[in-house]
Amino acid sequence: HKDLPTINKSLAQLEALEFYPFRRMIDAGVQSMMVAHLDIPALEKEPHIPTTLSSNTINVYLKSKMGFQGLVFTDALNMQGVAKYFEPGDVDLRAFMAGNDVLLFSQDVPTAINKIQAAINEDKISRMELELRVKKILAAKYRAGLANRKDVKVENATADLNRSTDELIYQMSEASATFVRDRNQLVNKLIRKSGTVSYIGVNASGSTDLYNELKTELTGIKAKWLPKGSSTAAVNALVTAASATDICIVAVHDMGFYPSSGGRYGLDAQQMSFLKQVQARKNVILVLMGNPYLLQHFCSFRTVFTGYEDNEQSEKVMASVMLGVTVANGKLPVTPCDGMVMETAPKLLAEKPKATKDNVVDMLEPTYFIEDAGVVNRDALDKLNLFLERSVVDGVFPGCQVLAAKNGKVFYNRAFGYYDAYKSIKVDTNSIYDVASLTKVLATTLAVMELYDQGKLDLDKTLSYYLPWVKGTDKERLQIRDLLLHQAGLKSWIPFYTETLDSNGKPDKAIYSNKADANFSVPVARDLYIRKDYRDTIWKTILTVPLENKGRYVYSDLDFYFLAAVVEKLTGKTLDAYVDEHFYQPMGLKRITYNPLSKFSSSVIVPTENDMYFRMQTIRGYVHDQGASMFGGVAGHAGIFANAHDVAAIFQMLVQGGTYNGKRFFKKETVAYFTAYNSRLSRRGLGFDKPDADPYDAGPAGERCSGYTFGHQGFTGTCAWADPETGVVFVFLSNRVNPSADNKKINHQSTRTVAQDYIYEALGIPVNRNRANVKKEQMAKVH
Repeated sequence: HKDLPTINKSLAQLEALEFYPFRRMIDAGVQSMMVAHLDIPALEKEPHIPTTLSSNTINVYLKSKMGFQGLVFTDALNMQGVAKYFEPGDVDLRAFMAGNDVLLFSQDVPTAINKIQAAINEDKISRMELELRVKKILAAKYRAGLANRKDVKVENATADLNRSTDELIYQMSEASATFVRDRNQLVNKLIRKSGTVSYIGVNASGSTDLYNELKTELTGIKAKWLPKGSSTAAVNALVTAASATDICIVAVHDMGFYPSSGGRYGLDAQQMSFLKQVQARKNVILVLMGNPYLLQHFCSFRTVFTGYEDNEQSEKVMASVMLGVTVANGKLPVTPCDGMVMETAPKLLAEKPKATKDNVVDMLEPTYFIEDAGVVNRDALDKLNLFLERSVVDGVFPGCQVLAAKNGKVFYNRAFGYYDAYKSIKVDTNSIYDVASLTKVLATTLAVMELYDQGKLDLDKTLSYYLPWVKGTDKERLQIRDLLLHQAGLKSWIPFYTETLDSNGKPDKAIYSNKADANFSVPVARDLYIRKDYRDTIWKTILTVPLENKGRYVYSDLDFYFLAAVVEKLTGKTLDAYVDEHFYQPMGLKRITYNPLSKFSSSVIVPTENDMYFRMQTIRGYVHDQGASMFGGVAGHAGIFANAHDVAAIFQMLVQGGTYNGKRFFKKETVAYFTAYNSRLSRRGLGFDKPDADPYDAGPAGERCSGYTFGHQGFTGTCAWADPETGVVFVFLSNRVNPSADNKKINHQSTRTVAQDYIYEALGIPVNRNRANVKKEQMAKVH
């Protein structure tokens, strides 16, 4: 603020260290950068020219050599480090000519404008260059949604602005948590819960979130504390205690940001002494919740994790990583010691699958060593990465999640691209997608299976047996079985929303309101509510539209409108409440739900279509399907939002015959019955889709899938498949409908099946030509 700090490093040194994070951020798509007021002779030879005013720094180095195309901001131009060398207005002109797009804290805006205008008139600055800068700024504002101005309500502004903070910090912690090394295989013992465990919190004097999280899984773990100002006797006692258990977790908390005296980062001499005395112990795991440069004093620790920040979210993530639940995605940003090298991240071997009496895995687990899952061809996974990256570039979809597991071990869980075409947010594995018709198997079919399992639902009964209000219509004799197989004769689709638009094609104000009240209480989109009694109008339409496909297979959402109504009648619960209570919660699933805005910030929910024909907005957090939205987001055919992991967990439960995490959800026979070929008219199972039996065309599934495979696809660009014969579960989630559902590249390019084939290729599974025989065998059993 008072003068220019000087960095006397060579360009090679700057490239090796200081520029590294900037290059990584540019590669990751960061959209803006601020240039600080610094004197860096390697970049700018002229004296008193800070980097902010240096064309060589910004135009040549940042933009040309590093390839940054986003907005460039100056630091404050009223700071003395830059202002004392130039007159007001001159500093602004120099900043603009150096390549900055946005000039902050000008000392004299009118003079600055006049100076820049004069430079344009004198051809020192081209008018085209000015226009390009202005267009960049306008484009950024457009991406931020400022073109659609909406006044912000100041009430609860602080809470609203910070609603997504915890979630964002959690995501950042997951992305950065680093497993540095494990020379004694202590982590594998910890994951297996093998032996006694103790915890010593350095620079902490009471309970920590890390300890509390570990305590829930590690029975018998006890904690001791080493706060600042501890005596030598206390240190000696803890040194002795560190050897008393098979594993001792030494966690360093509340570190300072700066090196402080002797590079101790906020620790005192006694705490440093303790760490030095225990660093060579073979049973100690060091967990550093702060600056990794502290490791330069403790190069002898054999097992090390780093978390970089010390807060509730980072400590919870660290516990999850140490217990083998979450993958350690981070890499060391520095090289503090030999053997602890920048950008390293060794493979952490997670616990082996636990065998049950049925010889299946209890629950879906990450694997840190992909050969454990049977991967024999890593090149196929590299090809898959390139294929999905190219799909994003080619506009097949803005982004996607893909997960694959073999015998319950997740060996591929990747996210690609962005939330939308404007590249506003990068997708990660926690992002939540509208899975569209996967709802049919993730919710409705599960409920139907359980009711069938319990003897409460007979698939050969008619619809009127369970729903008396359909009597007297041509729907009364429809069989539950035929609804599950899409062969009941119902119309393929009814665009209910078109009857609710006014003469201008906008939502009719007699049917919709921008505010919720007693009559308009059903949310359809942001600030759009439909009359609560309009559900009756939809049902009346369904009941009065005549059957037109009797005796034929016609895929129809209407089948699942009725199935959801049957479930709700038999259970006395809404469908969303029932599946959450009976499946999602007991399975420990955290990221699968109807109406996600009731549980999550919109920042973790991937948007779908820019709907300009019904709701007149980009749909985010509300179901894309129009009919489901008019039901308040809860329907039998659409409405579920999830990430790939939670979708995969449900399919893992099914491929294991109905068990998960030690709980049985279905009889094994029920799963086999519903997921088998069940129709002479189509390839369908009961609720589930299946591969085509044609040995040379598997239809919606990959050609390497066996005939025992079952799954489904979704309109928004999703699919999930489970193959009991090979033990493979495959999930693909995308939002190909953003910005428009007219984008059908995902179908034209068979993106989902190509991705699935790469997964099977990685596992060495050949093309399957036996599906027709499997169908013949299964049809003989079910009929």
